[in-house]
Amino acid sequence: SLKLQKRAADIVRCLQVDEKQVQPDLFHALKHFQRRGGQIEKNAPQNFLSPKEKAFLNHGGEKFPVSLYKVLLFQQLSVGIKSGTVNFSDSHKYRSLDDYLISREFWQQHHITLLEQADLQDFSNFPKILNDMSDNLQTAFQETNRRLEANLNLHLKFKADRDWIVSTPKQDAVLAAPLKNYFPSRQLVPLSEVLSSVNQAVPFLDEFHHWQTRRRQLRPVNQVFFAGIIGTGCELSIGKMAYISKHIGEIDLENTVNWYFSPENLQNANAKIVNFLNNLELPNFFRRTQDRLHTSSDGQKYAVSVPSLNANHSFKYFGHDKGVTVYSFIDERHLLFYSTVISAAEREAAYVIDGLLHNARHQKRHSLDRFARLH
Repeated sequence: SLKLQKRAADIVRCLQVDEKQVQPDLFHALKHFQRRGGQIEKNAPQNFLSPKEKAFLNHGGEKFPVSLYKVLLFQQLSVGIKSGTVNFSDSHKYRSLDDYLISREFWQQHHITLLEQADLQDFSNFPKILNDMSDNLQTAFQETNRRLEANLNLHLKFKADRDWIVSTPKQDAVLAAPLKNYFPSRQLVPLSEVLSSVNQAVPFLDEFHHWQTRRRQLRPVNQVFFAGIIGTGCELSIGKMAYISKHIGEIDLENTVNWYFSPENLQNANAKIVNFLNNLELPNFFRRTQDRLHTSSDGQKYAVSVPSLNANHSFKYFGHDKGVTVYSFIDERHLLFYSTVISAAEREAAYVIDGLLHNARHQKRHSLDRFARLH
């Protein structure tokens, strides 16, 4: 009970509940709690409680059960928030349903313009539409009853006790007609095909150069690079990736990863894709403002069971084992423009500036809120 009070009391004291929708007795108890700063006495409002809950509070003891009163108040608020009877005017997710709609006064003054904007002029005369719908519904009822009497409805069966069962036939999912031509008919698309399509639009595999620049090496085919990207990116291991791949040997795949998958090559390939997406119009629709680009950065912890220079102990995440942090940067257009691997024991705030200065397109436009907050 005390743990719940410490976590919820400060939140309840700051709640701005919409008085128009909430139950008056519960609103009065909440205001009393906020006005007293959580200091509850025996004269606290109890009309929002059920008779059984009131009996628990007033059992005849000398001391008023303050902890029990707070728990009951928090429970009533929680149930009201989930059911929609407790709403907040300053929230977007937990507002009353009427606040999401156009106000009645605005509708009465501008309903003609609103209908024209939505291309719904044919629905302006609602009484006529309601009569037409009623006639259509009556006709549908008559047709349904006629088919039942003639035993033409194969999805309706009657039991011996005059009860009935309706079976709904299963229908295959069908894409909407306007989008049907843009998606493949297959339900699953191989990841290698996705990488191949991206490489055709943006030849990012050209950024994978061999470490030995003096000696000309025979470049592997693109399928080997795709297998290496999937094996390392999805943590399948090179050996398992070569085992499940066709016409790709483990030695060829391992040599490709060792000699071509350098951090510089990977970053250059990723930057090439990001620069291509940066010139498209669709990703920019996600931007809040066109003159400023908001980004975010965070780290993911991964346990490391093999010797590594970046791995270190972090008891909070790995106990007595070692691990690393993959620190990634993403912007509001969902472009992952930089990532780095650091020790799990280090603070992430020191590496925020690395992502800010890495990509020239994000430099000077990156939000420094997280950097300032973590310091």
